Amino acid sequence: MIRRLALLACIFTLCISAASAFIRNTQAGLGCSPWPQCLAQQAEARGGSGMLRMAPSTTGPGEVDAVFVARALHRISAVLVGLLALGIVLFGWSRLGASDRAAAAFALVDTVFLSWLGRYTPHDVPLVTIGNVLGGFALAAAFGWIAAGGTRAGQAATSGRMYLAWTALALAGLQSALGVTIGARDAVGVCVRPLCLPQGPVDAAVFDPRVAQAIASAADGQALHLAHRLLAIVVAVLVLLLALRSASRPGPRTASRSGSQTGGAASARRRPALGALACILLLAPLGLATAAGLLGPGGGTLHNVLAGTCFVLLAVAARPASNHVGIDSH
Repeated sequence: MIRRLALLACIFTLCISAASAFIRNTQAGLGCSPWPQCLAQQAEARGGSGMLRMAPSTTGPGEVDAVFVARALHRISAVLVGLLALGIVLFGWSRLGASDRAAAAFALVDTVFLSWLGRYTPHDVPLVTIGNVLGGFALAAAFGWIAAGGTRAGQAATSGRMYLAWTALALAGLQSALGVTIGARDAVGVCVRPLCLPQGPVDAAVFDPRVAQAIASAADGQALHLAHRLLAIVVAVLVLLLALRSASRPGPRTASRSGSQTGGAASARRRPALGALACILLLAPLGLATAAGLLGPGGGTLHNVLAGTCFVLLAVAARPASNHVGIDSH
């Protein structure tokens, strides 16, 4: 029961992240026309207070209706996630293992933190939006961690696999922070090729998430895109290694067990890593299409959902091996 509640909370958290991304991308004018010159006009609409203040003409009637629906979805999902996080702690604490209790406590604290931070978003300071996005990803990952408990019985300890998963998760967080910074600096459309080398000097301040400013030149945005995409390659390689390691044959002792049991454990090890790899492979063309202004706010929203799903799958892959049946039996 607790596992199902955690899975439901994970799904609602991704819904919150998607709704927030759609609102943010619509207000920022993602996919506006003429692209990407129109992004410079969006930057001029920002006020000096740090809060994002868009010009009234940046959204049409249809987009306003879509934003209204997204806000409603965001608020309903947020209430449900808060109730589910509280319910998991109150009713599942005695049945959860140590790591799952830590995840449940983190989820409850993170829910309160995000409800407070949401009052200040969207914001010109990238650090605020980064906290909102990564906080949401971490919340979904915590619920995913709990939901996966007890489904990996009989697996041998694979510390190398866990190390790869945690490393990939940390680098994916850094890459996501760079992606949020690209959007916050109105730099989405400055690089439509797979890799863009900066064509000129780069202001190092564009990498400082505490500084609220749009890019001063195309080179600044190209540097952000280059770092974001190079990190994506590193994360993809790590996840590929994770998938290969998860699919490796068990040792002699484990191999002596029944074939069906061993095969089931190997399949359970592979699924999260392969799912994360699939998300990463989909994120690459989706990111290029979004940078080209082809998909509008929906493209950036789908990009956000896939990134959050990747976080959840990597968190599941990072779970320590278990030799007993956990909350799945309750």
